[in-house]
Amino acid sequence: MPTKNLDFMSDVCMHFVEDLKFNGCIEVPSTSSPTLTNTLHPFIKLDRWPRGYDQHTHRIFEHMRPALQLASLLLTEDCTLPWFHHVTWGYGLFDKQKDPTMQRFFIAATKKEHEESGDQRTRQKQLDLAKASR
Repeated sequence: MPTKNLDFMSDVCMHFVEDLKFNGCIEVPSTSSPTLTNTLHPFIKLDRWPRGYDQHTHRIFEHMRPALQLASLLLTEDCTLPWFHHVTWGYGLFDKQKDPTMQRFFIAATKKEHEESGDQRTRQKQLDLAKASR
């Protein structure tokens, strides 16, 4: 019995990459090349990624660069800042339900997240987080 399972797993592993290619999971020739030109946010730059023996970090990073550029835009564009204000300056609460298993957690708004200096302070918090978690 163990040999049968081992043979099956060996077969799956041997054909895994070919199956991914056949199903269009690795290369998608019909799509256009990425057109983003923005820089990456310091929080997700290459120097923050793990490195070590057999990590393939640089190769994986380059394949993910378009997605990382898009993530950088989400972190830095003005249209997404209200969400970051709310998460950064709001505070957590549970709604009041009689049944404790039905309580939901939410982030309550504060005056601080609506102050005029909020944009700059929220952006600075993001940069501080990028520096602190190195």
